[in-house]
Amino acid sequence: MAEFVETSGGVRISVEITGNVPPGTHGLHIHQKGDLSRPDFESAGDHFNPTGAEHGFDNPNGPHAGDLKNITVAEDGTAGYEYLNDRITLSEGPNSILDSDGSALVLHEMNDNYRTNDDPQTGPGMSGDRAAAGIIEATVPVPDTGGVGVLPLAALLLLTSAGIFSLAMRRA
Repeated sequence: MAEFVETSGGVRISVEITGNVPPGTHGLHIHQKGDLSRPDFESAGDHFNPTGAEHGFDNPNGPHAGDLKNITVAEDGTAGYEYLNDRITLSEGPNSILDSDGSALVLHEMNDNYRTNDDPQTGPGMSGDRAAAGIIEATVPVPDTGGVGVLPLAALLLLTSAGIFSLAMRRA
């Protein structure tokens, strides 16, 4: 499950994974389209990057707006994560992840090394295949959080009774 809340400092992204994910460090990114029609999630497009930045926190010309810090999953398949992204918004405008074609949150099989994918001196920043993904879309506000609401995410536990999650998972 994930929650995206717009604050004065950016969008706070909170993620909770409750199982079905291999332990270790995984790349986590916002991708440019809310389209999960392909089983490999390639239909979600590249990282959300409205400013034309380069990939990676360790890149002087980066990061992409959709680059997020890695998430570390414990041996029991659980993880908690919080990140404040000041490069995106939930409001209207070019950096909105709630634009006309939507966005997706994608969990990758491996960690992101925070470097650009095509820099021969630093090596690839690839995080491996896309292991899980969810469409990010606005939902009804949840009073307990004080935020804009709970949004679908690359969750790994199907919560069909809640009826608010767009969920997809691919196993290698």
